[in-house]
Amino acid sequence: MSLDCSMNILYVTSECAPFSKSGGLADVMGDLPRSMVMQTGVESCVVVSPGYRSTMQKYGAKLVKDYDMKLDDPYDVLWVHIYKLVEDGVEYFFFDIPGIFDRDNLYGYSDDPYRFAAFSLAVKRFIIDQNNAGRRFDIVHCNDWQTGFVPLLIKQVYWDMRCIMTIHNPAYQGWLPPDQLWNCLRLPYWMYENGSVRLGDSVNFLKTGVYFADAVNTVSAHHAQELLADGNCFGGLGWALKAKGDLFLGITNGLSDREFNPTRDMRIPLPYSYHVHKEGKAAAREAAMKAFSIQDRPNTPLFIAISRLTPQKGLERLWGIGDSLKKCGGRLMILGSGDYDSEGQMYKLQEAYPENVSFWRGYSNDLSHILYAAGDFFVMPSRFEPCGLSQMIAMRYGTVPIVSDAGGLLDTVTDISQPDGRGFVFGNWADKDGLWSATCRALETYYSADGLENLIRNDMFYDSSWNRAAKNYLALYRKLY
Repeated sequence: MSLDCSMNILYVTSECAPFSKSGGLADVMGDLPRSMVMQTGVESCVVVSPGYRSTMQKYGAKLVKDYDMKLDDPYDVLWVHIYKLVEDGVEYFFFDIPGIFDRDNLYGYSDDPYRFAAFSLAVKRFIIDQNNAGRRFDIVHCNDWQTGFVPLLIKQVYWDMRCIMTIHNPAYQGWLPPDQLWNCLRLPYWMYENGSVRLGDSVNFLKTGVYFADAVNTVSAHHAQELLADGNCFGGLGWALKAKGDLFLGITNGLSDREFNPTRDMRIPLPYSYHVHKEGKAAAREAAMKAFSIQDRPNTPLFIAISRLTPQKGLERLWGIGDSLKKCGGRLMILGSGDYDSEGQMYKLQEAYPENVSFWRGYSNDLSHILYAAGDFFVMPSRFEPCGLSQMIAMRYGTVPIVSDAGGLLDTVTDISQPDGRGFVFGNWADKDGLWSATCRALETYYSADGLENLIRNDMFYDSSWNRAAKNYLALYRKLY
């Protein structure tokens, strides 16, 4: 048996599509383990994730109860009901902890650190149980702050078990008061005093994962360089990453071929390939106009923005394109929800340009697919973007991206000025004027003879699959194995 086939990999994640999802982490954890099995020959991939209320309600009939375990002190009042499902060669284990994950939402509660501390201890117990049953994991791949204490907890028992920490979004780190370190995790206070679990004046989940993992990566090469370039970024996380040396790197995400494929997407009115994209996009545009209850204006550009509405996404920059849309008669359709101020900005933008801007507060997966297919341009003016999947989805559907040069946007979108141009890129420093300039270039291309067609062809033939990313992760696993 080859080295790869004998490798036993455990993925630890707070969400995993299609079972639970709030963002890109779920998409990555839904695709990466499956890609490792199907494309690299790794036979044993296991995913552990919380059994949220929504997960248990929707997928409960498919799950098989594996066993129950009682958490040790300090959670000795909690029982973990473990359910199992096998799909595409990947084993999924869901930890149903009553009172902890039986809630309406995945996150957003004041006791989230307590919830994921309990989850981390449950993962530790699960690894011990599996090891005692004869199954030892060679690589434990943890993801984001919710799993930050897992490498430390594992190394208390198996010091030589290799752990990887992937940072999908460094803005969310998981904070805990120092006096709760013992109460939540039964870890001694000196671990805070010596700095191994501390960032600033608090216990920090993500920093702990970075410190105790054998290797750390983030989800694009350019974002990795951004984090290293500023040691003080995100509360000082950059300095902890610099200390990892060549064991910190960037691996750009792939994109699901199952969920996002215009040739067989049943969520759009007319599936299409590049050779019939005009017909498919026209049908999607008609559906989008109907969904937003507005009249179409033929031969005018349609801009799309689909996003969480947070300051990170830089959507206040959209004010920079309002006048351009008004002059050409184009439209901007915005789909998303988020914090109060960001949503307010979108409502104000719609009020300022009622004939050109339409805002749909909320999220609909079906509508998002229609919009990806309908648009001429996809606007993503993020202030920081570790990788970004939306721009890759848009390209796959032949909707040309207009993006800042932040993080993974620069790794995936090449400006039209380059030979293999796939979109329009503006400098992150340029703020709304940068988006305005990029929009002007996009409109010039839209009204040119064949400029937009060249971009659509480059976008739809761009390989954004998991092939390359899976091989890069395999190389990282081999380095530690």
